[in-house]
Amino acid sequence: MRRAQGFALAALVLGCLAGCGGSRGSFAAGANAVWSTIPVRKDFAYEQAWDALFERLVTDFEPWFVSRADGYFRSDWTHTWSGRYQADYRVRLSVKFAPDRKQLRLRCEAQKWEPKQKIWVPGTDPELLRTIKTDVMGIVGTTTR
Repeated sequence: MRRAQGFALAALVLGCLAGCGGSRGSFAAGANAVWSTIPVRKDFAYEQAWDALFERLVTDFEPWFVSRADGYFRSDWTHTWSGRYQADYRVRLSVKFAPDRKQLRLRCEAQKWEPKQKIWVPGTDPELLRTIKTDVMGIVGTTTR
């Protein structure tokens, strides 16, 4: 009995560890990366919102293309957003302010390496999008849509 309980506990712990931190488990193959919208707080000037957002994004994502004037940020592909290196899985993030600067749009793209075909399979990572969206809402946003 104790042995079965020990195995059950070990399986539960391993399952939790495997599901934490974002990984290929949150990969949605073939899914188009859609834009998610966050309204920007009315008390935030664009420059203030951009600076706070940029500071948060560069913490985890290496910028690939940045245009403050256009309100656009795209990261390079990263293999480590989950906290550990995954050679066969990568993600990148795009962020765009609306022209009126009252909304912010986020998009997460993911790719998984398919060794048999030797190609990167496109998709998205809903867990990454939820994580970043929550972080960004806490910085510049009000509610999600």
